[in-house]
Amino acid sequence: MLPLSPKPWSELTFGCADLGDTRRTKRLVKVAAELSAHTGNSLSSSCEGYTALVTGAYRLIENEAVKPEAIAEAGFQATAKIARQSRLLLALEDTTTLGYKHAVRSELGDLGGPEGSKTRGFHVHSVFLVDADTERSIGLIDQERWVREDVQRGKKNQRRQLPYSRQLPYEGKESFKWQRASENTEQRMGGKMPDIISVCDREADIYEYMHYKLDNRQRFVVRATQNRILVDGELLLFDSLAQTEVLGKYTIVVPQKGGRKKRKATLQVKRKKMTIQAPQRPGGRPEPVTMNIVSAEEIGNDSEDRLHWVLLTTEDIETFEDCRSIIRFYELRWRIEEFHKAWKSGAGVERLRLQSPDNIERLAVILMFVAVRLMQIREALMLPNDRQHKDRKLWSEKTLANEVVSDDEWQVLWLTYEKKALPDKPPTVTWLLQTIARLGGWGDSKHTGQPGWLVVWEGWAKLQDRVKTWQIARQFSAGEM
Repeated sequence: MLPLSPKPWSELTFGCADLGDTRRTKRLVKVAAELSAHTGNSLSSSCEGYTALVTGAYRLIENEAVKPEAIAEAGFQATAKIARQSRLLLALEDTTTLGYKHAVRSELGDLGGPEGSKTRGFHVHSVFLVDADTERSIGLIDQERWVREDVQRGKKNQRRQLPYSRQLPYEGKESFKWQRASENTEQRMGGKMPDIISVCDREADIYEYMHYKLDNRQRFVVRATQNRILVDGELLLFDSLAQTEVLGKYTIVVPQKGGRKKRKATLQVKRKKMTIQAPQRPGGRPEPVTMNIVSAEEIGNDSEDRLHWVLLTTEDIETFEDCRSIIRFYELRWRIEEFHKAWKSGAGVERLRLQSPDNIERLAVILMFVAVRLMQIREALMLPNDRQHKDRKLWSEKTLANEVVSDDEWQVLWLTYEKKALPDKPPTVTWLLQTIARLGGWGDSKHTGQPGWLVVWEGWAKLQDRVKTWQIARQFSAGEM
C-alpha cells in the first residue's frame, strides 16, 4: 500500500519533535501535513487561504526558538524506528547544494562554479536508508547543512600544495562529513549498526574515512577514485586488479536517463583482497588498511558512458553472487540522487522565497521529509515496472488498484479518464500508474509504457485535489454537510 495519508504521516514523523513547547510541535505537525497534501506549493497556498493557518505556519517558520536540528531529529528518529524492522540496510550518502537567487542570497554561501554567480546557498550532505532486501526507500537518518564562506574558494587546491606539516588536520576538513555522518547514524541506530552498509561515490575514497569504518567494524561499499599504492607488489591498485582473473559475467539493463538511451550492458566481474598503503600525513604515515575490491567493467562498449566501477568494500567476495550483491548495492546509490531531485523538483525546496536563511532552513528540513514521502508514493505506484532484488516481486502487473490506493482514488481516476460506469472488478496497478501519469501530463512519446517520476508526482497531486472535491460532493448529496 501507499504511505500514510498526510495527517497520520505527519504525526508519525514530527509528533515527537522537541521544540520547547508542545504547541509548537502541534503546529509543526499541522504545517507538515498541509505541505505534504499540497506537494510543491508555497507555504501560503498549501494552507488554502485559511488566514489562521497561514499566520500560524509563518509564526512557526519565523520562530528563532524553533531549531532546524530539532525538526530534523524528530524525522530521523521516526526513520530509525521503522528501519530497525529491516534485516539489512543500505545507508546511501551524497552531497548536493541548494541554490537561491533572490534577496536572501547575500546572506548565503558560495556554491562554486563561475565567479560572480548570482546563485548562492547551502551545501548539504544526506544519508538515506534503503531496505537491502526489498529495495524500498525507508527515509533519512542524517543530514548536515552548511554555508561555505567566500574566502574558501580555491583554497582546496592551494592546500594540496602545502607541505604535510602545514595541512589541515582531517577533523578540520570538509571531507570529515563522511565520518561525522557515520557517527551520527550509529548514535541513532545503536545496536543495529552492524546491519548497515554505507554506500558512497568516489568522493568518499578517503583513507581516514575507510580506516575509521574498518576500525569501528562498520560496513561500506565505496567507489574508488585513487589508484592507490599497495603494500605487497609493484603494481598500483587499478593495475593489479586489471591483471586479476575474471570471476564471471552478467547482463544488466541501463535505464534511459537524460540524453542516454536505455541499453543492455554486459559486465565482467573481478575481485581481489588487497592491503593499501596509507598516504603520508602531517604526523607521519598511518598503518595500512586491508579490504576487498570488486570490479564491474562493461565489455563490448568503447563509448564514453561505458560502465566501469571499482568498489572498495568490507563485504565478502568469496563467490560470484557475493560480488553481484555488492555491485547491486552500488547501483542503488542513485536513490540518494533521486531524493535530492525529489526535494528540489517535487517538494520545491529551491523555489522557497523566504527572506531569512534560518527561515529557509526550517522549511527546507520539513520539505526534505515531504520529499521522502513523495519517493515512497512513486515506488508504490511504479513497483511492477522496477527491477526487484533477486527477481522477487511483492506484486505483479496484474495486481488490482485497490490493493495500492483507496477506492475513492481509483474510482475518481476511472470516472475522469474512462468516462463510463465503474467496473465490477478494479483495474490493474499498471493502469493506475499510467492513468495517474496522464493526469500529470504524460503522453508516452517515447513508447516505453513507463512514465517518469515527475509526471507521476504531478498526477498524484492533482488526483488528491479531485478526490477531496469528490468526497465533499458526496457528503453534500448525502445531507452530511
